[in-house]
Amino acid sequence: RIKQFILFECYALFYFAWSSIQAFSGMGNPDRNEGVDDDDAIYSSIKWKNDTESVLILSAVALLVINPLVFFICWCVSWITPKRLVVGGIDVGDVDDDLWVERK
Repeated sequence: RIKQFILFECYALFYFAWSSIQAFSGMGNPDRNEGVDDDDAIYSSIKWKNDTESVLILSAVALLVINPLVFFICWCVSWITPKRLVVGGIDVGDVDDDLWVERK
């Protein structure tokens, strides 16, 4: 499960990195309303140019609090739900924990 968490965190990290590259590279936002928007940010909460400090705080909170919390909740739900065994496309029902073999 730790590999999944690392992938989840890397995805969020790359998203924030991409949003900062997009903001400072001059690519622009094709959906920008020239008269209203003052930044080319894709989302108003991630305006790197105008509010860098808030975006850094949001990024840190997302990476260090929200992502681990969401991952933990999903892990708990998958742990609580019963494991099912499918053999040859036929659902054979609930599996006892002592019969369950996890892949390594």
